[in-house]
Amino acid sequence: KDNEKIVDLFLTHEYFHHLEAKYIGLTSEIKKIQIKIGPFILKRRLRALSEIAAHAFVKEFYDIW
Repeated sequence: KDNEKIVDLFLTHEYFHHLEAKYIGLTSEIKKIQIKIGPFILKRRLRALSEIAAHAFVKEFYDIW
């Protein structure tokens, strides 16, 4: 039973990534950070935003925590 719940949580997490890629748009594109190294400025996206959003999706979907 616990293994089934873990699998369900994992699949729901991955389902969010599917929705994100196909319909929502990448949440990691919402906010970009700038890193300055000497005269150079690097702009990078925050990939962690996608994972945070997926975790929040699972939390809301199952009404947990």
